[in-house]
Amino acid sequence: MKRWLWLVLSLVSASAFAIDGAEILRKVDRNLEPESYEAYRKLIDIQPDGSRKEYVLYTLKKDGDKVVALFLSPASDKGRATLRLAENMWLYMPDVGRPIRITSLQSVTGSVFNNADILRIDYGEEYTVEGAEEQKEAHLLTLKAKTEDVAYDRLKMWVDKRSLLPVTIEAYAASGLLIKTLRFKDVKDFGGGIRRPATIETDYHGNRPLVVLANLSGFDGSPESMRRWQLEYGAEIGRAVTNFRGPIVFVVVSRYHGGAFVVFSQRLNEGFLWSAQTGYAPLRRKFHLPDEPGGWEAQWFERGDAAFPRFNAGPLAFGLNICTELWALDTYAHYAALGGLQAILSPRATAAATTDKWLAVGTVAAVRTGAYSLSSNRADHAAGTYGGAGWVISPDGALLARTTAEQPFCTVDIDLNATTTAHGTYPRYVFAHHPPRTTP
Repeated sequence: MKRWLWLVLSLVSASAFAIDGAEILRKVDRNLEPESYEAYRKLIDIQPDGSRKEYVLYTLKKDGDKVVALFLSPASDKGRATLRLAENMWLYMPDVGRPIRITSLQSVTGSVFNNADILRIDYGEEYTVEGAEEQKEAHLLTLKAKTEDVAYDRLKMWVDKRSLLPVTIEAYAASGLLIKTLRFKDVKDFGGGIRRPATIETDYHGNRPLVVLANLSGFDGSPESMRRWQLEYGAEIGRAVTNFRGPIVFVVVSRYHGGAFVVFSQRLNEGFLWSAQTGYAPLRRKFHLPDEPGGWEAQWFERGDAAFPRFNAGPLAFGLNICTELWALDTYAHYAALGGLQAILSPRATAAATTDKWLAVGTVAAVRTGAYSLSSNRADHAAGTYGGAGWVISPDGALLARTTAEQPFCTVDIDLNATTTAHGTYPRYVFAHHPPRTTP
């Protein structure tokens, strides 16, 4: 009986001395700053070469996970503001006039201070306590990020036993790499019962991140791309690359905008296929390039593919003639020789004043190949540079639909089986067995 009693007492005694890491972290958060406060802060970025840049911010925090920071200086950043609501962050720049989504690891200052540093919320909001260890003068807490959106995967936090304030924090990436160390110094009385470090030093240990950008897709003008802020993200990525002082490796970085596909050293006007199932898939790049006012493509773009293959999207077999390539009349005989073509797709950027001649060549494309001619056009009615109509033309040359400034979007049902019949009728059958001769 005595033996069992001794075992029970021993277990109770051991549990009584266990460290409650979650409670320590809660007290650390409250000792560092109240749940709601307003303050002025100065960020000083000192580079290895001795150069430095200072930022002064007015910061307002509420309820532990809502923070806004307004830049007061330097003059180049004055008026910029950052907002954080839990894990969501935005940057507002006066010259842009609208908020831009940002992430915790990005830096709106282009310095060692990332957005999570500038808009820091309670540690308990972002991390859970994985372990707690008692050392001679400090508690050592091991913290794990609750989500992948948190700036650092793990933290090691040394907490002074008497003040329950952090002394040192080491921030680690998911790979285990030590990214930086924060040292809390100069504990001062700020009034109102707040006694906390006045200075936080950040040491990167010379471990600058290696940024690898791969398979980066950009803004394609679609509603989905708009909803996902792709244009804003692309601008923020460009800013980050410009400001980043460490090594950067570009693997396969690409961006498309309105049909133009850019791969850093080359600018290519590329047609592509997109679906929710397969995502982005390149088709072909424009070969015939104009070189005149309103269309200096030969100077801006690299020449693309000379071949005009047949593509498939679900049940549709189609050819792709990008804008000027509608006038490549030899491609129509080529398509006829391939057989089975059901549509010629022609994305364009042509002026409204030239619509009649573009409709004429679109009709030729349909009648010569026995396929539907489908064309969309860039809209720019105010400037007048673009704004020509889009259309749907039947295999026999009938105009089935046409867009206008008043009706910029239209749909029409088409019968793909009609192209099978059309391939055997005039004028297609005339050229079926004796295709025109072409000079190699």
